[in-house]
Amino acid sequence: MSAPGSYVYCTVAPELTAVARAAIGGARPGWRPAFSRPGLLTFKVDGGVPLTVERPHPLARTWGRSIGPAADAEAARLALGKARVHVGPRAPGEDVAADVAALDALRDALGGQSGPARIPSGARVVDVIAPPGGSDEPLFLGEHAHSAAHSAWPLGLPVAPVPADAPSRAARKMAEGLAVSDAPLRAGDGVLEFGCSPGGASFVLLGRGARVLGVDPEPVAPVVAADARFRHLPLAIGAFPRAELPPDTAWLVVDISVAAPVAARSLQRFFPPLRKTLCGLFFTLKINEWGLVDRLPTLLDQLRGHGLLDLRVHHLPANRQELFLYGETALGQARRRGSA
Repeated sequence: MSAPGSYVYCTVAPELTAVARAAIGGARPGWRPAFSRPGLLTFKVDGGVPLTVERPHPLARTWGRSIGPAADAEAARLALGKARVHVGPRAPGEDVAADVAALDALRDALGGQSGPARIPSGARVVDVIAPPGGSDEPLFLGEHAHSAAHSAWPLGLPVAPVPADAPSRAARKMAEGLAVSDAPLRAGDGVLEFGCSPGGASFVLLGRGARVLGVDPEPVAPVVAADARFRHLPLAIGAFPRAELPPDTAWLVVDISVAAPVAARSLQRFFPPLRKTLCGLFFTLKINEWGLVDRLPTLLDQLRGHGLLDLRVHHLPANRQELFLYGETALGQARRRGSA
């Protein structure tokens, strides 16, 4: 690549590379598609790219200003300077820790962090993006100025293993959501979960010591149903009676099989009675068509109107055609600060 600083890069789920390329190209008419590989996109931008370039799309996991390819760790080291280093795979599979040994060796050679870390706002971060194992492709390097929009996890990929007996993929989604949000969930917290069947998210929350009221017309796995801290109401969200709303609910969890705007409307009636106890929301947004992503700003504004702050959207490794949204209320933020 020529002219460092004239290209934007971003990483996305490999299977969504074409979707993300088209969406970003449509939203940013001045960005011209350039080098790409599954999971990695670059765009040529006239006039240079600042380190503080905005996130190009909600599907982007990490993004910034392109540095370009590096043949090996030694070549990469020359580009680092005084920067935080994030090392990760370009195309993670179901297990984001694939090729662990090779990635660990690369991380050690470059002094990269292995997990989330507190990074000062504005600090320079270099992303070292490794090709799939067995590939002879070079590393790819990019840089960005850290901000609240960027994940503290390298390449926006949380590593959150779940036990083998977890009932469903929802367990991975919840574990990863807890990891990227660093939610101030406490043992004993009350959780109201809509769309709990077959119990994957509940399984993880129970493992963190929470008490869960699960709402879903379908049954849950025996390992969840047998837990004394779990109660199941076999109802759809629209049929849930206000009288059953636990008065000490600290967290709302929503993962129901309807489009994101419909699910958001279904939630509206629960915010007013929970204004004194609610700390935050974990919301899996079903994107029945990727064009719905363009309506995210409206949905986020609606949630802010109900007292949710610092809303963050991620495309987690466990997500498919869906996005993870996390938001905290003022009470949740006070708890995070330790002043609750």
